Amino acid sequence: WKFGSGIDLRPGMALRAGNIFTDLMLDGTLRAGRLRAAPGDTVAYGFLRAGVRAVAYDATLQGGLFSSDPGRTVRPRRATGEIEAGLQWQRASWAVRVSLVGRSNEIAGLPESQGRESFFRLSISYSP
Repeated sequence: WKFGSGIDLRPGMALRAGNIFTDLMLDGTLRAGRLRAAPGDTVAYGFLRAGVRAVAYDATLQGGLFSSDPGRTVRPRRATGEIEAGLQWQRASWAVRVSLVGRSNEIAGLPESQGRESFFRLSISYSP
């Protein structure tokens, strides 16, 4: 949805089904800045993304899919949240994205104050 030439809101959905993660993510990203440019021009914008995830299986917490060792696993929270704020720059085939991410606790039974995460993300991509 566009709110002007330099502001938009983009909904998103991601489904992962596999032997490491099985979950559904719904999110929304608010972007502001230079969102579109002629070929060869620079695209640069700030963004704020918020999302919720419904977790069916997480091998990083529950162990391997075929593992029968319950001593090395924890129960995941079935609903988690994430928020991300950052900047993206893109020109021709290159893009750089920097952001700060905050995630809610992913482990059932662990207090939110101990289980939440915050981290810096840097992504550099090249698409010829």
